[in-house]
Amino acid sequence: MTRVQSVLERGEKLDDLVAASEGLSNQSKLFYTQARKMNKCCSWT
Repeated sequence: MTRVQSVLERGEKLDDLVAASEGLSNQSKLFYTQARKMNKCCSWT
């Protein structure tokens, strides 16, 4: 494997990691907003 190939593969892995982290971030934001709505709906205070 050449140095160029290893750099390209590393770049692809980083792109995959960025995509996965963006998906996780979006899911956590969605969870947060849904949890806030649920807490407002069902709050006893």
